[in-house]
Amino acid sequence: MTTDIHNNATSLLFVKQNWNSFGTPLTEPYNYISSRSYRFGWRIREAVSNTLFGYTMVSRKNATLITKTVINAVSYKILETVSESDNFCPDCTYDDDVLSVPVQFSIGNGSVVNSKLPPSVKPLPTGFVQFRAYGRTGSVYAMCPAVKVDDWRGEFVCIGGMKNPDSPYLDDCNDFTNWNGLPNTAVQKVTPVDYAHSQRDLDSTIMIFYR
Repeated sequence: MTTDIHNNATSLLFVKQNWNSFGTPLTEPYNYISSRSYRFGWRIREAVSNTLFGYTMVSRKNATLITKTVINAVSYKILETVSESDNFCPDCTYDDDVLSVPVQFSIGNGSVVNSKLPPSVKPLPTGFVQFRAYGRTGSVYAMCPAVKVDDWRGEFVCIGGMKNPDSPYLDDCNDFTNWNGLPNTAVQKVTPVDYAHSQRDLDSTIMIFYR
């Protein structure tokens, strides 16, 4: 568990090994002030999997600031309850929703595939064709050529996006989804950078033969 404290509120981030949690991201507070309202909350700046996140606000009647010791005591009380669960959904697995089929390379190999993946995404298991994968906001992607994905990275390596109404990413609904990486990424001609493929990959054609 990690905690951040700000303005008498604490964010709680639970990451457990036996939950198969992916990543240990940083959290940050945010607020919005207008003439009619004040909003305060916490957000995660990175994508995570199998992680419980939330925040709670604690106050006293006399409006005095609460000490870090008191907030930590509340946080650890919540932690005791959460830690009693080894798995929130013991019968749920990512594999239940996807189909991954091993393939053999006629040309190239797994090392070549990983060398062409964005550096912030690789390495991934290669030698597969996977049908159905998920992105950061739950958007679904049709196929992942040559790789197997079991977390949020599908949007950067899979093709055939379906728009998620709750997603702020406009690129979800197209053939190459977010292969051009995060907003404002300077795509390179032949070299992958950050979460982006090379321009050569973006200009390429994927042909699917079946019988």
